[in-house]
Amino acid sequence: MYDDGSRLQPSEIHQYLSRVMYARRSKVNPLWNQLVIGGVGQDNVPFLGLVDLYGSTYQDNTLATGYGAYIAQPLLRKAWRPDLSEAEARKLAKDALRVLFYRDARALDKVCLL
Repeated sequence: MYDDGSRLQPSEIHQYLSRVMYARRSKVNPLWNQLVIGGVGQDNVPFLGLVDLYGSTYQDNTLATGYGAYIAQPLLRKAWRPDLSEAEARKLAKDALRVLFYRDARALDKVCLL
């Protein structure tokens, strides 16, 4: 991809990974991962999608995997809006991670948001 100058959009990478995960599942050798693909495509259109070990996919404005899909996802959906600033998004992420920490005593309380 680097040599020929073509660039894959986030939605294209999402589709490719969904086919890879589905093919592995069909061969009864799944990759036991959930993949979150995010990026900005053509015309500055944001993309956020998820692929699971079965090759199932979906797209949404907020995504979470594992335990966060049960606990943090409702919090993220409730607070999300299209004009969310970066500072508000960081605060929302910290709040969701704080709730997850309170609910799972085995987790670490250290978080690094880049």
